[in-house]
Amino acid sequence: MERCVGDFPDPQVRACHNAPIHIFTPSGIQTQAIFTTQLFKNVSCHIILAPPHPASPAAAMALIEALESRHPHPLPTYLIFDADSPPNGDLVYTGLTNISPSSPCIIYSKLAHDYLVKLGGFDENLTSTKLFYMNSHSNGSLRHGVSLDVAGSTSHNILQLWKSGTVPCVTLRLESLPGGVKDLVEAAEAARRDKARARKSGYIVGAAVRDLKGNVATAGNLERSATSTSLCAETFAILKADGDNGEKMIREIAVVGFPKEWGIQMECFTMPCGRCLQVMKESCPMGEEVLVYVMSLVGRRVRLTTLGHLLSMPYVSLKNQIAILKKSDVTNGTVEMADSGAVLENGVNGGWFKKENGL
Repeated sequence: MERCVGDFPDPQVRACHNAPIHIFTPSGIQTQAIFTTQLFKNVSCHIILAPPHPASPAAAMALIEALESRHPHPLPTYLIFDADSPPNGDLVYTGLTNISPSSPCIIYSKLAHDYLVKLGGFDENLTSTKLFYMNSHSNGSLRHGVSLDVAGSTSHNILQLWKSGTVPCVTLRLESLPGGVKDLVEAAEAARRDKARARKSGYIVGAAVRDLKGNVATAGNLERSATSTSLCAETFAILKADGDNGEKMIREIAVVGFPKEWGIQMECFTMPCGRCLQVMKESCPMGEEVLVYVMSLVGRRVRLTTLGHLLSMPYVSLKNQIAILKKSDVTNGTVEMADSGAVLENGVNGGWFKKENGL
């Protein structure tokens, strides 16, 4: 769902209702402001609308944690409760700042909540049982409205949000993942432990790929004296999938990496390098997406994302561009995938198209 609502003026400008809203800022300051017709101005941010009952803060905290709030450059997050005053604001705020000191901004205002529910096109009869998520774009549009059950499985809700393409990346604990995803991540962890050879850097990485036939191939990074002859675990695993199973195209890849001698206790996600991403692109079925899972050994949380998010504009050979054009409908200079609805520009897949993978 995408709804354009125009520009957002500042909270201090053009107040339309004489109704105060209670705000807990990321710095811990409690303030009040006057609600305006539109809350945010020229900012890209997450917006979460929550009911006031006790289950909603916990569900909202889990959602905020999964929305990459620990990313070095996170989007601002606005958590808006359907209540005019906080029942226990200090407790709620403390729990949220433990996730990230820079986010979110907590707002208590029935007026703001009801206004955004209507603006987002949500069912007003479900406000007591649902979390409503949408994001704002700096051009003044509200996009990607998704309803999530407050009382439902938190991990299921977050996977639903990611699977819908609403957010490009979420982070969940390993034990909360579906069996197929968990097994692939654990295979990558075993490959890191048993197959990686990083005599120079000491940074050992394991990868596991699942091809279109469901076969799994694993590999560790392999370092040589000459850097040019070394292989990353991701590339090695993709080559093994082709060599061992005769299947070039892959559907999923899991990566686990960490120094051999830990020494530090900090969450660390070893994201694939540029060369590995291009190799993945060469092994990505046309018009589809490769799902990428990266686990941090500290905390054992898994970052779920896609190749299309990590490599938005890959190199595409002329041969492949011609093949894409033959498979696609061309309208007004934009290539649209006939079978998936994904949009390509200059032969680059920029859409969200995911196959069912047990998520």
